Amino acid sequence: MSKIDDPSIQPLPNWWWLLAIACGVPVVLAFWLFAGEQFRGFVAALSVAVLVAVFGLFREFRFSASLWTGLAIIFVAHLFLVFAVPWENNHLPGIMALPFVLADIAVSTGLIFLLIRKRAGLSR
Repeated sequence: MSKIDDPSIQPLPNWWWLLAIACGVPVVLAFWLFAGEQFRGFVAALSVAVLVAVFGLFREFRFSASLWTGLAIIFVAHLFLVFAVPWENNHLPGIMALPFVLADIAVSTGLIFLLIRKRAGLSR
């Protein structure tokens, strides 16, 4: 049985979460310094962190087209979320965004899991 026949989520090492956060920090700074939109930058940074975290969960499938297709779909959805939704309420504390981030990770993980299973020809 090959790895693609049994897609499983690998636990992330602690440093991977730091990497996800570190990838989001330049995004916040870019939005804040160049566009003057701090909250939109916060949402964009969370989107980048979710993409890095989901990639980390499925890093053993990095050579699979299903993973990259799923990440591209998630990226386009996040682009829409960041730029099409008006993010004018900058009084929302960061901790209140945590349930949305967790839901985003769950949906993103589920999407990629289903794409990998479908490519492998597994119905369950």
